Amino acid sequence: MPKFNRQRLVFGLYLLVLIAAAELVADHFRLPAWPAFMAMIFFFAEHMDVRKAPHILVGGVFGIACILLATPTIGALAPLIGFEFARLIYILGIVFAIVAFGEMVPTIFNNYAFMFLTVTGLAMQLPHPDPYLWMAVAVVGGGLLIAGVVGIGKLIDAKGVSRLYRSRISTGQLLLLIAAGMAALVAAMASTTAGRSFFDLVGSWWHDLVFWVTG
Repeated sequence: MPKFNRQRLVFGLYLLVLIAAAELVADHFRLPAWPAFMAMIFFFAEHMDVRKAPHILVGGVFGIACILLATPTIGALAPLIGFEFARLIYILGIVFAIVAFGEMVPTIFNNYAFMFLTVTGLAMQLPHPDPYLWMAVAVVGGGLLIAGVVGIGKLIDAKGVSRLYRSRISTGQLLLLIAAGMAALVAAMASTTAGRSFFDLVGSWWHDLVFWVTG
């Protein structure tokens, strides 16, 4: 039976304080917190490897920026090949660039960029989308959250905390950690007006999908 890990408990409590503080600040200034929380979750997924932080932040900005390029690119191609085919070509082009140039420029073309692009595509359906603000929050807010996580680790014993995230950690434990991070993100989003609007939109899409499948 696994032993109770005091360092994990203390680390988790400090992390909850960090998440709550970030959400309160974002809500006070009416800022979208999801780009920053996504960066933090990806940092955990990379076992708190500080070397991956630039890839997460820069890739996140690139992924969001791809939405800004979508409108003029698709608009230019649509008269020639149609809107739907133009959109498909653009998406395939972005995916190809991430795969083809991932080894040459991994800081920009990476899986984080693709994930941020996917979530940004959903967020664009919300009222008053602002990709420029999202990019700023991803870099500044995400960077501060990652720095906060690293600071917590050093505060309670960096050597002990890093041991929690080495490659020997089981798949189940890693999935549980990611699930906890996602739960914190969902809870934080649910406490804001924009977050509740986002969940309402996703719920409406799900209802439409179920209705389409079941007839």
